[in-house]
Amino acid sequence: MNEKARNYVDLFRKVKIASAATVDEQGRPQSRIINVMIASDEGMYIVTSKGKPFYKQLVDTGRVALSAMCPDCQSLKFTGKVKMVDKKWVDRVFEENPGMNEVYPGDTRYILDAFLIYEGSGEWFDLLNYPINRETFSYNASEEKAGFEIQKNCIGCRACARICAHGAPQFGADGKATIDTDKCVGCARCLAVCPKDAIQCLYDEAPAILNKKIAEYTKAVVDGRPCFHVSLVVDVSPNCDCHAENDVPIVPDVGMFASFDPVALDQACADAVLAQTPAPNSALFDEGCDCSSGDYFHAAHPDTDWAVCLEHAEKIGIGTRAYELIKI
Repeated sequence: MNEKARNYVDLFRKVKIASAATVDEQGRPQSRIINVMIASDEGMYIVTSKGKPFYKQLVDTGRVALSAMCPDCQSLKFTGKVKMVDKKWVDRVFEENPGMNEVYPGDTRYILDAFLIYEGSGEWFDLLNYPINRETFSYNASEEKAGFEIQKNCIGCRACARICAHGAPQFGADGKATIDTDKCVGCARCLAVCPKDAIQCLYDEAPAILNKKIAEYTKAVVDGRPCFHVSLVVDVSPNCDCHAENDVPIVPDVGMFASFDPVALDQACADAVLAQTPAPNSALFDEGCDCSSGDYFHAAHPDTDWAVCLEHAEKIGIGTRAYELIKI
């Protein structure tokens, strides 16, 4: 383990308390608070008991994601692979964390098993100061850079530089941009304004993964709570509302939809849009935009698949894509 990675592993140990995320058999995200018990050149050691879902998820998936807040409000995160280790490490954990003897006196400690997070990558991120400060690290794995990169089709218009709050876009002698990943916070504002779609994600956060995460975050909000959802299908722009600019709607206004089931609601709204005739002079008539499949969303953004979100939302039990449309 290199010195940089060891410093951040030691920081996890110093902070001690971290959120540990795994997924269950249905692919649903699960999180709990744990302690990083030992930091060493081999990685980070944690313990849990066999009767807990956390134990089963560690064994079944062999993966875990940690996130923690440092004393000065910097975030610390790590995603890696985990394996069970010899029982001697349980004894070692109790030696380095004597307070554990009060919770598990005598041989009751052996209800626990120790796990080693033996490889992975992480990031330390300070957002309280300007310019922002961030650093990536890894051990026994390649270091993953977060943020975005600019492709060859950059035209040097500097729209990315004007929208970036952190000065991440840099320009060479040829006038074309590159992204300083140490300054990039991954907000995607540059991605939204680039007229040539020359900016793409650096890391393995493909649109499909992002869509699934949106569904999972939605479940965290609505699960177990009474909800009624209303959507206005008007001014259907070709880009996300988060864009600093936009274009004329791609279809005529459709109307208002409502349902207790958010998945059925989104599916009905999407179906209603796709049943419309494309609006003249909209992005759907731009050169290179192929609407032959009838999927206007995909035609406007070929690198995305909006249906993945609804498929995953149905899979994790938020609702169903099947619906009955009642017109009022």
